[in-house]
Amino acid sequence: MNLAALRRRHAPMTALVDPKDVNQSEPLLDYRSVLEIHRGNPDGFVGFMAKKQDGKGLFSVGAVRVQDVRESIPGVLAHWIGEDGYFTVNSYWRAGGVWKKTGLPWLLRRENNLMELAAAYADLDVGRPQEESKHPGASLDWQAGQIRVLQLQRARLIPPFSILACSGRGVYLLWLLKDERDPSRLPRAFDSTIVRYKAVNRGLHERLEGLACDPIFDAARVIRVPGSIHSRVMRRVTFSLTMQGNDGGRLAYSLRELEDLLGIEAPVPSLPDPVRNKALPRQYVRGQYKKTMAKGSVPNRKAGFQRVNQLRAADLETIEAWRGGWLHGGRAYPDGFVSPGRGLMLRLYADWLRGSGQDVAGVQRAVKTMAANCRPPYPSDPNDSTLAAIVSDIFSANPRKHFKNVKTARLLLWLGIDERTAPELLQRLDTIIPKSVRDLRLLELDTQAEIVARRRAAIMMVVERAGSVPSLRKLSALLAGIQEMNPITRQPWSHVSLWQDCRALGLQMRKRGRPKVKDATNQQSMTLRMSLNNDADWLSDGYGILLSADCIIERRAAERE
Repeated sequence: MNLAALRRRHAPMTALVDPKDVNQSEPLLDYRSVLEIHRGNPDGFVGFMAKKQDGKGLFSVGAVRVQDVRESIPGVLAHWIGEDGYFTVNSYWRAGGVWKKTGLPWLLRRENNLMELAAAYADLDVGRPQEESKHPGASLDWQAGQIRVLQLQRARLIPPFSILACSGRGVYLLWLLKDERDPSRLPRAFDSTIVRYKAVNRGLHERLEGLACDPIFDAARVIRVPGSIHSRVMRRVTFSLTMQGNDGGRLAYSLRELEDLLGIEAPVPSLPDPVRNKALPRQYVRGQYKKTMAKGSVPNRKAGFQRVNQLRAADLETIEAWRGGWLHGGRAYPDGFVSPGRGLMLRLYADWLRGSGQDVAGVQRAVKTMAANCRPPYPSDPNDSTLAAIVSDIFSANPRKHFKNVKTARLLLWLGIDERTAPELLQRLDTIIPKSVRDLRLLELDTQAEIVARRRAAIMMVVERAGSVPSLRKLSALLAGIQEMNPITRQPWSHVSLWQDCRALGLQMRKRGRPKVKDATNQQSMTLRMSLNNDADWLSDGYGILLSADCIIERRAAERE
């Protein structure tokens, strides 16, 4: 679809926020606006936060599944987010342990936990006094700010927005997103997609710079809850949901459409879905490792080789999205790095896709898409190898035509990645990173000994407060209440780990359940045990079956006499 047709399809009917709704001092929480943004997977988590009592920073109230938002906002969340409440623009695929104060899972607000991207956004910090903001556009009030936004939209400087909102003092603008292949879904938050998402937000912010746009464009953004009260000005946060397109539906864009409207050059995603779904962060892997049937055999040894290739192919696509496509050999990127050539990148990509387990047809489709993203599209010179030849060499029986054992140091030179590369890119890469960055990541991780020592110290604190050793189930819940959980899964510790810790600490666990059967050598005692399950004498005579049975037989014989 060309740009003119895209603009005609997105010619909206606009309606401003009514000042009567804003000038209210009582909260009226509205779940409809939240669900209008989070239209994707119902199992995703929407995070909610609130401002601390001292007004410095936010604290996590909890995470709620999309399917439970309608019941939770007027319910358990109302006490926490009625004043200065916030919610996440995008949804997350997991949450932490349950927080005892709210009974909700802990919000894990990090980009590597994102599930879907719901909307691009812009936060206009208008309505600020001069002593708070020196920006010339900050002196406008929120009504003048939204009128100025409409003027920019009519001048086609910004795409028509999907939702307009008053944040109490400023203005929120939201552009709802949809998946490029399946418009009924939201785009998944893959690394390369997040890079494109940030580029779109950055482009929107640059065009709204004159209105004191907040220079934050990350994917873990939070905005104020609709219907909550802004405590500084005692106004109600109000969302306008009357923005519709010519087809009568809500305005929603794919990332590709927003890139075209903003004039952003971004490559089309080329990574095959099977590789993309497997090249996920380690936290996504929840299943247990399978044990081999035959001792000494290693049927899954290739899994490690395939995973490295999957991660490297995903990293290459992320770098391609950051670069805006591969340049002709000898040309320089905006950061000054000189491109080593498009053919080299395509050969690397094809080799890693083959190592990921893709067949010839899958590799050909992916390489063809990446070649079309190059600037200029590959091939363009008479000496350029054909795409068929590149794929044929990778699948050739002649090993000399393959890329074998390319070290990370060489890849960093070919791709222009070093310690000075933008942190926004480095944090999205898994394997193609400098050694110093990898070492820093390892230093941030706690060792196994540190994790065990911290967990055992928490157990001793819980036992001292309780005055006794609780059951494993209760101990796990008490530890989760003080945020002592598994740092990888952010779930409560397993009973096995806690049992091992209690044994190591010398804590005696109270025996529970039916006593174990010991030395049950004759059928008479076994029959007697089954008949005396509920006998008070049996329960008070200890744990040995033969001894208890003999005692009861003697007592009954004495009673008969």
